Order: sequence, then structure tokens, then C-alpha cells
Amino acid sequence: MSEYFMYFSHYFNVILLIWDGIKTGLLCCFISLLLLIILKKLVLVKRRYKFLRCLACSYFLLIPLTCLFFGSIYGAVISARDQMVEKLPLYQASIQSIVDSNFDITVELVDDSNQNFTKSLDDIVYDIQTIMVSKLQFTPQDGLAINQLMLDAIASPAAFNYIKSNLKDKISNMSGLDRKLVDEVFTVKLSQLFISDVILKIIVFYVNQIMMIILMPIIVIWGLLIFVAITETAIAYFVNRRRVHIENFVKTI
Repeated sequence: MSEYFMYFSHYFNVILLIWDGIKTGLLCCFISLLLLIILKKLVLVKRRYKFLRCLACSYFLLIPLTCLFFGSIYGAVISARDQMVEKLPLYQASIQSIVDSNFDITVELVDDSNQNFTKSLDDIVYDIQTIMVSKLQFTPQDGLAINQLMLDAIASPAAFNYIKSNLKDKISNMSGLDRKLVDEVFTVKLSQLFISDVILKIIVFYVNQIMMIILMPIIVIWGLLIFVAITETAIAYFVNRRRVHIENFVKTI
């Protein structure tokens, strides 16, 4: 996670990120504590063992702290993503300049009749990615962090489906044919196919995927911890209710 932080730190305000994380963490902590207070009678039902009684009491401290910790991380990551997405359009002119300098080339795309359209298109997209990455790798770095981010976004598997979908639409518009029908051989200029708006969308798509990679372990760990507490409380509640029913039944005899 620290690697991603250093990588993306050019695009967001660290102080605002920390503040957003604290706000989200405090909000999650407050909501969890409020729910615990509302459900106090359910949470604090009688347990047979002293350890479980102590564990139930500790929920009023551990669950809010857990929500504070994971909520803060979640809020910080979401803040970083939103700040990046908001700031990326500022680099649009630089992206267009890179596109004009490197992608002003015509590429011949071949649809092999021995393959179905989907397989042919996959090969075409892979070839386009390879060409774009190879061109960007030799682009002089002018100190703008967007250069490396643009290269990584285009080279990433996350961009493959996006480029493929965009290429389908472009083929349809350029050839005047149905999206499933293309000429066996046709040419396309990359600078026309991948203008700055398209590159920006690819970068945003890439950023969202990276943020989800960071968030998923956080959500899973938090969910497991809360699930354990909820499961133990539910078991204790139903066991206690059964015990009360048995005791009431015995009294009526």
C-alpha cells in the first residue's frame, strides 16, 4: 500500500486525504457505537462462560475501534481516488501532446478469416497495446508524473477490455458496418483512435481498479471481524432464549 501511496502522491493533497480518512473513521465509529447502545440488551445477554461475558462487554470498545481504524483507511483511499479523478483532467493538454507526438502513426489491422471476430479483436487490441507501450517507453520524461501513469494504465490488463470496447465502437463508426462485421484488412491512425479524452478514461479506469485492489482486503478483514462478533452474539442470544424458555417451562410444572 505504501508503494501505491508514493506512486499516486503527486495527484492528491495528503492533508485533505488524512482529514477525509479521520472523518470517515469517526463516522463509522459513532454509528457502530450507536448501534451497540441500541442493541445493548441483545449484545449483553447472559453467557455461560466468564470469557464470553468479558468478550461481549469488550464489543463496546473493540467494534468501535475496529470501525474507526478500517473506516479511516477506507475514507483515505476513497479520498485519494476522488482527488486523483478530479485532478487528472488538468493533465489533458499534456496527454494530448504525448498522443500527438507518439501516436501519429497508421496501423494496419487484420481480421484473420480463420478466427472468429472476438479472437481477432483480442489480437488486434494486444497489438495496439504493444505498439502504444513501446512508443511511450521511449518518450522523454519531462518531469510530469502523468507520463508514467499513462504508460502503466495503457500497459495494464485493466485497460484491455476498455480499449477493446472502444475499438469496437470506432470500427463500427469508421467502416459503417455492424460491430460484428469488419473488413479483412483496414487501417487506423492511433492518434485519432486514442485522443486525450479516451486516454483519460483509460487512466481513470486503471486508477479505480488499483483502488479496488487496495480496498478489497480492508473490506474483507473488517467484514470477517464484524461477522465473528455478530455470529457470537446471535448464538448467545438464541442459546439464552432457549434457556429462558426451559426455565419458564420448569417453573410451570
